[in-house]
Amino acid sequence: MSALFKGAGGTAQLPARLIHVGRSDGRVWTTQEINGWPKSSTAVMQVGEPITEDLNKISDNMTLVRMAQWKLALGTGLQEQLGWPHGIQYQALFPDGFCLRWRDPGGLNNEVCMYGHPQGFTDDFLYRSPDEFIPHLLWLLSDSEDHKQCLCKPCYRATGRHVPKTFTEKMDEQAAILEGIKLVSTGTEPKAPAKKVTKPTAPSKKKASVAVVANSKAAKDLAAAATKPTKKTAKATPEPLPVAAVAPAPAVAEAAPPAANSPALQVLPAAAVSARRPPGHDEPTLFRQGEMVWYQQKPAWRIGIIRKVPLGDDFTYTILPLGISMLNLPDVQKETAQMRPFLTFSVPGMSFPGFQDRIFTDVNWRAILEDPAFTERTELVGLEASKLAAIEVDGSWSTFNPLPAGPILPKTQSTYDGVFLGAEMIRVGDAIRSKDKARSTLLEVTEISVTAATTAPNPADLPNTLSTTHSTLSFRGIEYEAALVPEHGRIGGQPEGAIFQKDAAFRTAAAKASGAKQKCVWTIKSWDTVWQERDVAGRAYVTDELLSVTQGAEAVETAKQTGQFQEATSYLNNRMQSTTAPYFGRRLNRRATLGEAVSGVQPLLFGPGVHEE
Repeated sequence: MSALFKGAGGTAQLPARLIHVGRSDGRVWTTQEINGWPKSSTAVMQVGEPITEDLNKISDNMTLVRMAQWKLALGTGLQEQLGWPHGIQYQALFPDGFCLRWRDPGGLNNEVCMYGHPQGFTDDFLYRSPDEFIPHLLWLLSDSEDHKQCLCKPCYRATGRHVPKTFTEKMDEQAAILEGIKLVSTGTEPKAPAKKVTKPTAPSKKKASVAVVANSKAAKDLAAAATKPTKKTAKATPEPLPVAAVAPAPAVAEAAPPAANSPALQVLPAAAVSARRPPGHDEPTLFRQGEMVWYQQKPAWRIGIIRKVPLGDDFTYTILPLGISMLNLPDVQKETAQMRPFLTFSVPGMSFPGFQDRIFTDVNWRAILEDPAFTERTELVGLEASKLAAIEVDGSWSTFNPLPAGPILPKTQSTYDGVFLGAEMIRVGDAIRSKDKARSTLLEVTEISVTAATTAPNPADLPNTLSTTHSTLSFRGIEYEAALVPEHGRIGGQPEGAIFQKDAAFRTAAAKASGAKQKCVWTIKSWDTVWQERDVAGRAYVTDELLSVTQGAEAVETAKQTGQFQEATSYLNNRMQSTTAPYFGRRLNRRATLGEAVSGVQPLLFGPGVHEE
C-alpha cells in the first residue's frame, strides 16, 4: 500500500514525485561573499548558511516547513503550467547553484529566500517566494538561453527591462516555448502531460501551498512521507522512456538526497544545443595553425608562423620562419618545449640604425640585400625583417568562416566563427583575456562580429576624395571567473570549452595538493558582455600548459604538489603591449597579413575547418 501523508485540513495526499530540472544557470554565492558585502548597502542583509534540501536533516521546525513549502509549491506550479496529471504530488529539486537561506536571521525582517541568480545576491536578484521562481524554472525548461526571454523579475532587472505588473500574457508566450519537453521517469510513469497548454496563468501561491502544514507534527509527517518507499509491483513499473538526443544535464557533485526508492521525474530541454551556447571546436589549447610563435634556434629565439600542428604520434610542429620572401627560408620542425606563445616575449629593438620607427612594407628589402655591405649578412637582415613583420602582424587582424546573416542582423554587421587577432587564432567558444589587469574574468566567446562604417566623399571636393570603409571588431560572450568551492558542493552549468575545463582541472588538483577540500568552478559574472578589439589582451591559455613552456615541466609538478603557482596572465603580455605600437587593422586573410615576410613557395592553408576569403 502506498504511503500517504496528511495535508492541510487532514486531507490525504499521495507521495511526492521528485522533479529534476536538467540544466541550470545558478551561481554558488558563498555566505562570506554575501555577508562581506559593504554594510552601508541596504540592498544586502546578513544571511544564514544554505539550507539542506534533505528534509530529514532539518531539525528546526520552521525551517522544515519553509523548505517543504518551496519544494511543493514549485512542483505544483510546474504541474499547473505544463498540464501534468492531477492526483500526483510533485516536489521540485532546486536547480544546481540555487539554494534557500534565511535572510536577516533573528531579525525583524527574517524570511527564507532563494539565492543563486547569476547576476547577484542583492535584493534585486532574490526570489522571495516560489511564485517568483517558477517563471525562471519554466525558462530553464525551454531551449532558450537568452535571459531576455525569461519572465522572472530578477531576469527582467538584470537585462534592463521594465518589470510588468502582470505576467499573464507573458506566460502564454512562455508556454509556446515549452512545447516538446521530454519527461524521463525513474519510477512509476504518470500519464502523458497535455500536448498543448492553453492560456496558463501564473501559479497561485495559495494553490501551490495547499499541501503545506504549519505545525511541527504535520511537518515531520510530511518529511517522513517524502522519504518513505512506495510499494509497487513489477508490472506497475514500465521501462524508462528513451531520451532523444538531449543535452546532458550539468554535472552535479552532490545532489540533494532524493526520497528513498521514491519515483522521480527528470525534466530536460527538448533541444540538444541551445542558440546561446557556442559550438565546440577541436583546436589545440596551446599552439594552433596560423599562429605566430617564438621558436628556439641555436641559443636564440626566432619568430615564425605555425604551418602544421602534430597529428597522431607525431610531436613536432612545422613552422614557417618570418623574414623576407626573397630569402626563401625553409620550414623548421620544432617540439613544444622549443616553442613559446608570441605574447610571452616582447619584440626586441632594431639593430640597424634608422629602423626603429620603420614599417615592414615601407622598407626596400631587395635593395638592402643587394647592397654589398649586407652581402654576407643576409641572416641578420632576415632577423631584422622578422621583427618589423611581427609588429605588423600583431597590429592586424583577419576573419575566417563567415556565418549566415540572421534576420535581425544589421546590413553593416557580419559574424564569423573565428579571427586571427594579431599573433593568435580565436574561435567562437574560446576564452579570451581582458587588457585590464584588475579584471580577473575570462570571456567565453559566443559571437565574433565585424561592423562596417563607410565615410562619404567630401561633396565640396569629389574628384579628390573617395569613400572609405572602416571595420570594427568586437566579441560578445559570457564572462566567467574562477572560484574555489567545497569539493562536494553543487555547481551551476560550466563552460564547455577545453581551455576552461583543463584549467579548472589543474586548479582543482592544486587546491587539493595544498590540503583544501575544494574544487575549481567557473562562476558567471555576466552572461552578456561585449568587448571591443581594443579591450582584448589575447587568447587565454591553460595555466599548467603555459607554465610548462615558460618555466619547465618541473614547475608544473611543483605546483601540483604544493598548490602554489602564478597566474598564467603573469607570463603574458597584452596584444600591442606598447602604447605606441602601430595599428594596421583588418586584412583580407592571414596570407595577406604576412605579405612578403614569408616564403611564397608553398601555400598557407590551415585545414578543412578554416575557410578564409
